[in-house]
Amino acid sequence: TVYVTLEPCSHYGRTPPCVKAILERKCARVVVAVEDPDEKVAGRGIRQLQEAGLEVTVGVCALAASQSLAPYLHQRRSGRPLVVLKAALSLDGAVACADGTSQWITGPPARLDAHRLRAASQAILVGSGTAITDRPRLDVRLGDGPQPQPLRVVLDRRGRLQEG
Repeated sequence: TVYVTLEPCSHYGRTPPCVKAILERKCARVVVAVEDPDEKVAGRGIRQLQEAGLEVTVGVCALAASQSLAPYLHQRRSGRPLVVLKAALSLDGAVACADGTSQWITGPPARLDAHRLRAASQAILVGSGTAITDRPRLDVRLGDGPQPQPLRVVLDRRGRLQEG
């Protein structure tokens, strides 16, 4: 039995189809958590496996797989990237002190959550005002040793940012 989170692909891309590899290994059963919404796949992989005589079960652990694959599934279904907004506000709705001084308005648990969000993201985006005022590091700091870092993106329509 082969267990997969996402429906096996049935087309040639950078690699041969996963369906082909499954059939070559003479597997009798495939358990698929989630159908692939990509128009190149969209049920074709499941259908090819069934037509070849394999028993195919779809939907096992679908919720967990969908959560794990959320960015991919969202992009394939909508054509847009999954965007997550993280913001911290004080009780009066402010994001910083009026005099420009910087204050932590969240505690350690919220900052840890923010780093977990960063670790699960491909990129972190800020505006040039935030970059200039706060000089954020825009990296993942979870304390578990070296980790993959997301791409750092700064929107700067006025060209205010200087290199370094």
